Amino acid sequence: MTVLLRWQRLSCQTCRARSLDPNDGAVKTSYSVAVSVRKLSAGNPRRQWTSLAAINDRGSKLAKRLPYREGSVFRIPLPDGGFARGLVARMAPRGRILLGYFFGPRMFSADTNVSDLLPTEAIVVGRFGDLHLMDGKWEIFGEIVGWNWTDWPIPEFIHHDALSILPDMIVRYSDDDIVLGTRERRPVFPADLAEDGLMGAGFVEIRLSRLLAEKT
Repeated sequence: MTVLLRWQRLSCQTCRARSLDPNDGAVKTSYSVAVSVRKLSAGNPRRQWTSLAAINDRGSKLAKRLPYREGSVFRIPLPDGGFARGLVARMAPRGRILLGYFFGPRMFSADTNVSDLLPTEAIVVGRFGDLHLMDGKWEIFGEIVGWNWTDWPIPEFIHHDALSILPDMIVRYSDDDIVLGTRERRPVFPADLAEDGLMGAGFVEIRLSRLLAEKT
């Protein structure tokens, strides 16, 4: 019985942690299931284990419904007209948090290809939420043939303390985990590091629009 109760607590804690993801609509369903597990009578262990299995099953079904995968290329409509292109370079196991490469120039024709996309030509590289990939606003129109992680590396980022109390830190993410990074202090920082963070879909559109406007 102690083991079963421990599983209940871990399940609820896991769901609460995942609810911090930028697009948590699907997580809320799993969280409600976990809460129901917590309220079940200790005298009904079979029902407890079934409910825990239902949480994992819903998570696996969610992953199967994702419209994108690593190597997918998509169009990003820009607020002031035209669109940019983006590439899914890494993704969390169940989606929602991705790492992307984003490219100019501003495009106006839908007849685009992916053969001219090079990692060195990206104007933004960073983590972002998959909201507009899920709702279809960002249209997926192709993918990189022969996708390989080594061709599209994860750069290092810099973290600035919001209160300017703690020192700046280098943040690294691994190929297998782009949700939780590791931080490291260094005496000297490269000047071209992007700031660490998780960009919302709307923020990505505005940032790309401004960057491309500066290039014209």
